[in-house]
Amino acid sequence: MSTRYISHFHPPRTDPSTARAAILDALSQNVELVHEYYASHPSDVSVYIGSSGIATMDNYLSELSLPELPSHLFRGSDRYLHPALSRSSSKALAHPRDASKTGFLVSSIGLGTLILLRALQPPSEQRQSDTETQAQKTLSDAVPTSLELLNAALQLALALEHTATDDGCEVLYGRAGLLYALLRLRSTSDRNSSASTSARPPINPAVQTLVTNTVLTQLVDAIIQRGKNGSAAYAAELASASVRVTASPLMWTWHGKRYLGGAHGVVGILQMILSSPADCITMHIPILLDTVDWLLECKGGHRNWPSVAPTSSTTHRSDLLQCV
Repeated sequence: MSTRYISHFHPPRTDPSTARAAILDALSQNVELVHEYYASHPSDVSVYIGSSGIATMDNYLSELSLPELPSHLFRGSDRYLHPALSRSSSKALAHPRDASKTGFLVSSIGLGTLILLRALQPPSEQRQSDTETQAQKTLSDAVPTSLELLNAALQLALALEHTATDDGCEVLYGRAGLLYALLRLRSTSDRNSSASTSARPPINPAVQTLVTNTVLTQLVDAIIQRGKNGSAAYAAELASASVRVTASPLMWTWHGKRYLGGAHGVVGILQMILSSPADCITMHIPILLDTVDWLLECKGGHRNWPSVAPTSSTTHRSDLLQCV
């Protein structure tokens, strides 16, 4: 049986403290490299390949609470969100025109979400420069627009038009990416709700309205319905070709292809759905588990998955590594 993996020639460190120090040192160095590179190569503002992505990284670092890391590494999110707004202010928070363009990673939803996450953070107690104060004011002024943006995207995602389709739901660009954005906001606002009333950011109630169980359930339902549509189309295609392959209970397409991976396919969409509150997905648990079982059956003898859903009983080569 063939194996397809990259061999790792470095023996693992046996001392946990030494391993931790090495990991933190590597993390610190690489974060610095990212900051330095973007300083000399400013380009896109998206989370996927631009300044909002660096702000996302810095935001995650701040939540890790690692005293070993230099403090300036996780105070940089404003430094990257502010240019994203000022450099392309007319387009940075533009409303998407289609539900298939509402994902956190690539669309304006990413920047809008990060601005709201920033507004949900407690104010800094450290002395700030005039530049930092101006950046915070710019971000604060963008909060109402960001709330409108998320609401508009949600209305697009839940619109009754095109409910018979099976596309527009993947993580990178579509509804599952929007679900991720709402879940991030939900997590932060829930933490704020447990704090004292005086310590809660003023924006918290407005964000909570945006991420209620009712709203999240509606978005999950919209994604599931399109997955059922895709499953029916997939089954019909297999039947017309008289192949002995079972269709997945849920299936989605992106640009006409039925991908299985994380960015555009079934795995990524399932991860977002299963990350939702239990009350929002309870009625869908049976079909979700059946889809996971179907995915497991797709694994080939090489211990890997094909990049797209099988359309014949022959073995498909897995050209890409698909992680489940």
